[in-house]
Amino acid sequence: TYIGWLGPDRSPVAVFRDGEDVVAAPLGATLKGSFVIKRVGGTTVTVGYIGYPESVTNDIQLVR
Repeated sequence: TYIGWLGPDRSPVAVFRDGEDVVAAPLGATLKGSFVIKRVGGTTVTVGYIGYPESVTNDIQLVR
């Protein structure tokens, strides 16, 4: 679950909740060995998938 971001616009860090854990991931980071952070925005984060073409992405909406 995408819960927000940290840092300056030039170097954003996406923040997720994974059960009881909070995970911070900078642009380009790999999460859970499967997902790559492609873009971090104020209301969405775009993730790609390891082993899939660069064009295969998913936008995850901020949860409020």
